[in-house]
Amino acid sequence: MGNVYKFLGSERRAFLDNGLLRFTQAAALNDPYECLAAFPDVSPEEMAGDLFSGVLERVGYKESDSRQERVTKAGQIGSAFSRIKAMFKDDPWLYRDFAIDLNQRRINNGLGILSLSRRWDSALMWSHYTKTYSGFCIGFDRDHSYFQEVLDGDQSRRTALLPVNYATKRPVIPKVRTDANGLEIFLTKSLDWAYEKEDRLLALLKDASKVIKEKPYDVYLFQIPFDAVTEIILGHKAPESLRIDVIEAGKKLGVPVYKTQLSERSFDVDRSLLKDGICF
Repeated sequence: MGNVYKFLGSERRAFLDNGLLRFTQAAALNDPYECLAAFPDVSPEEMAGDLFSGVLERVGYKESDSRQERVTKAGQIGSAFSRIKAMFKDDPWLYRDFAIDLNQRRINNGLGILSLSRRWDSALMWSHYTKTYSGFCIGFDRDHSYFQEVLDGDQSRRTALLPVNYATKRPVIPKVRTDANGLEIFLTKSLDWAYEKEDRLLALLKDASKVIKEKPYDVYLFQIPFDAVTEIILGHKAPESLRIDVIEAGKKLGVPVYKTQLSERSFDVDRSLLKDGICF
């Protein structure tokens, strides 16, 4: 029940016309630990052993093989063993660093994150994400169908709206892939971010409505239905041009428009209803 909110800078006013919001790659978000799981506590020797076990499993050496097959596979195993030994001699942590980098690249190439908040009245978020109250905030109905999971067979193309868990420790990459704990890596952040009360949608980037080529990361925009919008809040330092655009968008969508204001006595963010550009 209730709303979730997206804070936007004034430069993103195009949303009021086109309904496009960015689903952002983890590496492009402002938390350097975003989706960065900790490596399991294993020694270089254990990692080398795991790699070699993987080679044996892939080669599939069996006593029942023909002599020629056994000779060929033995050569493959011996070559792989020599490469693994040399790799760990040059850099004992090379495999760990490679595995972490590969995992991050897979995430950034395939998945986008829409970050929303269960609160509109965070002074920090108004300051950080709207350039000190010069932008605006969109309220969405969290029960709208857009925030429900989208499946393709038994695969999720877009998750439902999911809460972020705030913790003191990062998730750990499991030693065995089947031990992975669902979406934990995508939904765990430091306690330092708890004030955001974040909910997330995760979506496949290939489903984006529009892609803008940029460096270092392309921008993937997804169409959000306007009937999911429930309110718009204007920052009290927003330029006049944005104030006009927000008021017109509120009329077009039939939703209330508010404007932030400083509290009389506390450090809270207050707001007042805007009607025809006048606060009530």
